[in-house]
Amino acid sequence: MNFTLPNTINNKGFTLIELLVSVLILSFILAIATFSLEFFTSQLPRIINIYPDKVLAFYRMETAINSAFYYVKEDRDNLSGNLIFSYYFDGENHEIRFITSSSAIYSGTISVVEIKIDGGKLVMKESPVYSKDINYKDPQPKQFKTIILSKNVKNISLKYYLDGKEFDTLKDKMPELIKMILTFRDNKIYDYSFKIKSNFWSKNVFTKYLYNSM
Repeated sequence: MNFTLPNTINNKGFTLIELLVSVLILSFILAIATFSLEFFTSQLPRIINIYPDKVLAFYRMETAINSAFYYVKEDRDNLSGNLIFSYYFDGENHEIRFITSSSAIYSGTISVVEIKIDGGKLVMKESPVYSKDINYKDPQPKQFKTIILSKNVKNISLKYYLDGKEFDTLKDKMPELIKMILTFRDNKIYDYSFKIKSNFWSKNVFTKYLYNSM
């Protein structure tokens, strides 16, 4: 009578060839990462030394837009008298106004920000939301402090993206992405994309529901 013994050897594992291939792929990835890091660390100081003001100005603008705050403003309908709630955002084709949680001028508070061309200069204007002269329910400041972002700017064009759609203007809604095209007097054109990182959608929906129920 013949008996077959059960195979108790565990066949699970890696072969030598699989290990060699894995090591080769990992080495290739590390080589690319090392080269990229060395290039970045070697070129960034040179760029900052050549264009320190432009780098700092762009960083301020990028930080302000990326940190656009989902601020819910309050208004009242002229006909019915009912309260209306909407996001504080006014995006035109050539200028933009919003509220940011990362102010370049006022630390520790949220600020109204305007970005536009003024006298051939790209400027960013800021004013704190919580001030004795401003109605925080619908902030409309009249006095701003100004930061010059860039000089010799001929034109600015803004596009807004929300739910997969492109808009030339966007009001009372928060975009997911903003594209900016700057044209300078020497006809050089630069385009930038800014993704809004902060998202308090669920909190604001609850806030609107709470106020509408009162």
